[in-house]
Amino acid sequence: ARHGGVVGMAASPGVRGASAQAARVQAQAQQQAETEAQASALAAQGVDPAALLADRNAAFEHFRRSYRKNQVIEENKALLKDKYAEAKALGAAVNSSRARINKLKANIEQIRVERAMQGLSGGDGGGEEAVDPEEDKYKATIEQEKTSYKANFTRLKELKTEIEHLQMMLEQSRKRLQKDFDGWFGLLERQGTAAAPHA
Repeated sequence: ARHGGVVGMAASPGVRGASAQAARVQAQAQQQAETEAQASALAAQGVDPAALLADRNAAFEHFRRSYRKNQVIEENKALLKDKYAEAKALGAAVNSSRARINKLKANIEQIRVERAMQGLSGGDGGGEEAVDPEEDKYKATIEQEKTSYKANFTRLKELKTEIEHLQMMLEQSRKRLQKDFDGWFGLLERQGTAAAPHA
């Protein structure tokens, strides 16, 4: 009985492999059926298959417009375009914040240099330690700019990940579209050859 159990367990991977193969065959059969349905629909649409066979680019455009996943592809393209625009705006905001922070720091440094020079020329010796309202204003603005910079930079990093994911999805969709078109066009060619008169 124990031996029988071992044999049964050893057979499991084979069973799983057979199931996976059956699923692949089913998916291929479904794709073949869809391809044949699209090819058969040409006559109903009044499209001449011979004209499509003569111009592969025109055939591809026709196929792409009627492709069932084309709407998702176009939506992802539009979404990617929006994210590119958002990333561009955020990049500009990050650069602007960085430039303003540097400018404000330079202003503070200039105030301190001027205050030190006044001290050297016989001014109030304690002036360097005195509170300068203008310097405090610059410091407060720097903190605001830093907060804005960090928020925009964090969102920019998130966007980079989202854009890369969308690009990967679009590339996969492009490959699938090309593969499905090749199958559809191949079927058209076979139908055209079968329908051609023999000498």
